[in-house]
Amino acid sequence: MNVHTAAALRAYKARNRILKAMGYASYDEYLASPLWREIHERKLEREGRRCFACGRTANQVHHGDYLVGTLTGPSEAALEKLGTSEAWQWWLQTAELYAVCEKDHEWSEKFLGEPVGPELATRRLKNRRRKNRLDEAPVPLPARQGRQERKAREMESELARLIERDE
Repeated sequence: MNVHTAAALRAYKARNRILKAMGYASYDEYLASPLWREIHERKLEREGRRCFACGRTANQVHHGDYLVGTLTGPSEAALEKLGTSEAWQWWLQTAELYAVCEKDHEWSEKFLGEPVGPELATRRLKNRRRKNRLDEAPVPLPARQGRQERKAREMESELARLIERDE
């Protein structure tokens, strides 16, 4: 067993203890729950159903960690104080969750066929995102100056001259 597999197993064991305290018998039961379905759907919607790593259509949500706050959704206090919509927006912005496509999700969670755990899987997704240059600002295309654009600029210049003359 490699060091990443050992870390993954520790993370999964801790996750399972939290889920048991939340009333779920297993991770599969949690993933089938109304709570997870709501978290899953809201995260995909918030990210425009775009994969964090590659930009393709996302249909899954990766847990970047298995902390209680990430597994439970926004707290009752946040829901009461902020209201449902704002509480969810705030929570989705801060939770370690990533909308991903199935291909990148599968790829990120295993290395040489062994599980790597949420932290390394997230690091792998972030590296793939960087490789795909999804964080770079788009380069603006040079403006085409057709006849209509020139005419509009001429009219704006003429209007500016008329305003200056009248002042």
